[in-house]
Amino acid sequence: MLDRSPCEIKFVQKSSPIKGDDFLYALIFKFFTTKKLKYIIRAEYFKNEVYAIKYYVARDRRRDDKFYRLTNEFNAAEVFVTCASILPVILKCNPAASFCFNATRSREDKKDRIESMYRNQRFRLYMEVILRFIGVETFDHYSFEEVSSYLLINKLACSDTEGRKDKIREMFLDIFDFHESI
Repeated sequence: MLDRSPCEIKFVQKSSPIKGDDFLYALIFKFFTTKKLKYIIRAEYFKNEVYAIKYYVARDRRRDDKFYRLTNEFNAAEVFVTCASILPVILKCNPAASFCFNATRSREDKKDRIESMYRNQRFRLYMEVILRFIGVETFDHYSFEEVSSYLLINKLACSDTEGRKDKIREMFLDIFDFHESI
């Protein structure tokens, strides 16, 4: 399953936040899967030198629930390996960058089912892909299973990774809604 090569990514633009956004800017990338489905990757830059990596299918861009939607294409590994492939691109421009992956819960509208926050399916995939492809030479790895988030702290640019982890964790707990109900 994880023997996928990343799809070719294209940088689209650097985007400024709109009113109410907590990030400082976003780097926007696009790619097409082998099944020709267009995806958008957003690398939202926050204080504490951290990028939150998000993705969605381009056709859902106007939907409020675009990050939650399932495509039923069964290409999650291909999509996430491609999302992870932007890390070296960002590190070239910002060698101090750290990264966070907040795994959104899947929603199945037909079954009226919402996945639990704890160790959800995307989180388990993120954790497997990151451990396999990112390694531990550049980053210290932290998982927050209770909210299905995975954090990579750039240890080459930070002498106190535990301290930065705590700052980033608190910042994201203040910014994002990690409550079980939707």
